[in-house]
Amino acid sequence: MLIRPTPFVRDGRSVFHRATQYRLPYFHTYEKLLGYLPERQASFIRDYMVLDVDLVDDLLAVISVRAGGANWYDAIVDAIDPLESSSFSEFETYGYYLSRFHPERFVSMDSPYVMQPRTRLGWAWLDSREARRAGAFSISYHHYLVAPPRVGMTAKAMGFAQRLGNGLKRRGWGSSYLGRRAIDALLWPNDALTAWRGYRRSFGASPRLLRPQTFNEIVQHNKLFRRRRLHTTLADKIAVRAYVSERVGADVLTKLYWTGTDLTSVPKEALPTKFVIKANHASGTNLIVQDRDSLDWIRAAQTAREWLQTDYSTYCGEWQYRWIEPVLFIEELLTDAYGEIPRDYKFFCIHGRIACVQVDVDRFKHHTRAFVDRNFERMNLGLIYPRYTGPLARPACFASMLQIAEALAVDEPFIRVDLYDVGRVVFGEITLHPAAGTGKFDPESYDYDLGHLLRHSEPIRNARKHGRDGAV
Repeated sequence: MLIRPTPFVRDGRSVFHRATQYRLPYFHTYEKLLGYLPERQASFIRDYMVLDVDLVDDLLAVISVRAGGANWYDAIVDAIDPLESSSFSEFETYGYYLSRFHPERFVSMDSPYVMQPRTRLGWAWLDSREARRAGAFSISYHHYLVAPPRVGMTAKAMGFAQRLGNGLKRRGWGSSYLGRRAIDALLWPNDALTAWRGYRRSFGASPRLLRPQTFNEIVQHNKLFRRRRLHTTLADKIAVRAYVSERVGADVLTKLYWTGTDLTSVPKEALPTKFVIKANHASGTNLIVQDRDSLDWIRAAQTAREWLQTDYSTYCGEWQYRWIEPVLFIEELLTDAYGEIPRDYKFFCIHGRIACVQVDVDRFKHHTRAFVDRNFERMNLGLIYPRYTGPLARPACFASMLQIAEALAVDEPFIRVDLYDVGRVVFGEITLHPAAGTGKFDPESYDYDLGHLLRHSEPIRNARKHGRDGAV
């Protein structure tokens, strides 16, 4: 309730009325959504605020991208601590986002924030007089719903464990093996809740995490119960290069031009005209550069800094990303014989055998997808993107691709190995949890078929000991 004339715009900039209110859960939610914990300032919380629609759209787009493409409102709901009566503030989120990225778009005005319980609404005339004497521009009346005791205790315990785990990580406990184990244990309940929510949002049902049956349920189970130190290496786009080189040779790796944490320090004159800028610790952090000299390096550096602040492990409960030291790198831009981005061949490997191959076509324009078996026969199968119905020629090096994928996958129950054909076989990445275990197959029965194969097939090394060739 406004109690005096209140400025909202000054010199073409929004006026934010700020006070001293501070609620820690708002900042924990902000950290989940935007990847960093902002330094505390005067509070942006107010019951009125001028919002710039374009800046709001930018903020929601960032939240969506950081949530792996999920709707921004789903990302916010998933980030909210269910054990807190109030753990998200649109005012603090918008205000701190502008403070970091668009400080020139607003001015601040200090003014007290007067809040009263709803039961005092009948005394508003008296409260407003006292608020005006204090220099306030408004007064508000609030009422919070409280969770039932059992739910509240569970939520508070989970919230405390999560805050403690993140706090220990920020203090450097992750530098030791025992410290990482302790932090992983504290964050495990939140990983489990995140995995459960993601699956339920996609499939409309709860996953069977203890006795998984489908492929996607097994992926969720593995995220929580099958954790190996090697998995962090496999997920790290830089560290995995040594693993690949040792297994199949360095000739399948892309050319690496630069690694570091600050794009402004890149020796630009040493780069080719075309290349790709990536981060090693997340998915979707790619910037394809077609012309080095026309690239806006300042904007690219700002984007890259945002990448480095991302904790991708919080998106879908994929713990292996938690312990990757964020690094930027620049590598060669792969192109096919026509100068286009090549098709991406993703080999689903179960116990070291190829079960199927996902072929992604025109990924950055009109993304479609096809599936083939190990004999390159097209399968009646779809996943997430529209099916590709055009011609599908078997790559000349497909036999080599099969051998490389199986050599890289031999030690894991499931791994997806991504390879390219650019006149030679080139390694892309290794994925432990495709689509974070939320990808819907078409037909749905293949989710069960792949799950059955994963649960009942024998590891390739054991199969060879018994005289079988390991083919699926």
